[in-house]
Amino acid sequence: MSNLVIDENKVGSMIIDMNIFKDISIDTYEKYFKNCDDYSMKYVPMIVNAVFSTEIGLKYIQNFENDSYAKGHLLYEHWKKLSDNSKNCIVNYMRTIFNEAYDIKIVSDKISDASNLFQELRYFYEKSNHCVEPKFILEFMSAVAYLANYLYKHRDRGIPFLYVDCLEEIKGEEKYSFDF
Repeated sequence: MSNLVIDENKVGSMIIDMNIFKDISIDTYEKYFKNCDDYSMKYVPMIVNAVFSTEIGLKYIQNFENDSYAKGHLLYEHWKKLSDNSKNCIVNYMRTIFNEAYDIKIVSDKISDASNLFQELRYFYEKSNHCVEPKFILEFMSAVAYLANYLYKHRDRGIPFLYVDCLEEIKGEEKYSFDF
């Protein structure tokens, strides 16, 4: 059983906030980007919300595993602190749901490249270049949110069982694609 002893209201709020920012990102994708040829700078609100949702989700997973509040905005720093079980669940979700050839190294490299997107894109008008892979960001966000929601829902069960069950449940999830 996890020894998570931090404030349950704060933890629940993290999950709610993560899901709200995730939903805003997906709604923005559905409304403005699906079947669209002109992405220009319209992707900024979608990616900023996706990255923020991902950050909150990674922090929740860290909190769950380490019984402490994670701080900071760099996605890669949060990713590095996750257990191998969490990383494997996230990557397996991405492979299964989005039918992509992801592995830990590919995901780690892409997260490293996108680590500071939250800060960079909030102030996009201050810079001229941005290297953003919206498809990866949305897929990673979805996988992190899946695991964070799963861990929250089953937080009273033992950690070793959670990851085995999580990997099994992913197989039943509906496939999805973010087309860009």
